[in-house]
Amino acid sequence: HNALEWYLGTMGRQRSQLGDNNTFFYTFTLCLILGSAAEKGQLTDFLQWAINFILVPLYALKSAHSLLHLFLWRCGAQPAAGPVTPEPTAPTCAIAPCHNDDTTARAVEKDEVVVDEPRPRDTVDMTGTYKLIENRGFQEFLAAQGVPWALRKAADGARPTHKIMHEGQKLRIRITGIITADTTYVVGGEEVETRIRDRVFRDRVTYLEDGDGVQVHKVADAEGYRIVVTRRLSSDRNQMVMRSRATFDDGRQSVEAVQTLQRVE
Repeated sequence: HNALEWYLGTMGRQRSQLGDNNTFFYTFTLCLILGSAAEKGQLTDFLQWAINFILVPLYALKSAHSLLHLFLWRCGAQPAAGPVTPEPTAPTCAIAPCHNDDTTARAVEKDEVVVDEPRPRDTVDMTGTYKLIENRGFQEFLAAQGVPWALRKAADGARPTHKIMHEGQKLRIRITGIITADTTYVVGGEEVETRIRDRVFRDRVTYLEDGDGVQVHKVADAEGYRIVVTRRLSSDRNQMVMRSRATFDDGRQSVEAVQTLQRVE
């Protein structure tokens, strides 16, 4: 009994250092209290049981927690005290890498200021809303990039709407339908990084030589291929023909898809 009083007094003085929620303080104190209430002949067995089945597992758990904390700190992922708001990520193509710009493009330099320069006079204004009405070679184009059969069929049968906003040198393409995307480029501007599913591309946009459309160059360094997509308006400006050609660094034959879109607005 005297030993128990001494222990409680000592631990009480150290309580401020150990903290109010110290697991070992309360657990070991409880073991001693229960052990002192037991018969004298059972005290040793009881304490041995408490050490084996309570203190040792708790010590192992606390050690594992400390190691995990150290690992997260080393990786730069220290847990926050409050709820963490995840950083927004760019949306990716809902079906497959079917178009060169089926992502939301973000500037490589986040703080870059884009100057809204006027569009050259000899270039066409691409602004309008266009609906896909025909695909040619689209499934082969997707297959060459490793898109599964089911996704190729779904993408080939889809009839999405492309809304293009062309203001000055800014070119924004929004695609709605089974394939959803929102991409903003600066024609003749700096490269932007885009994502199509799990693939990363470096993109740049230029006008066609005759000024009747735009051309997007996409380079997938890690995948070893590149895509060039040409969007050209018809002479009456009521249709847009989109040609997507993929070429491969390993020497495989290039493949091209041709898609026709009808202006609806």
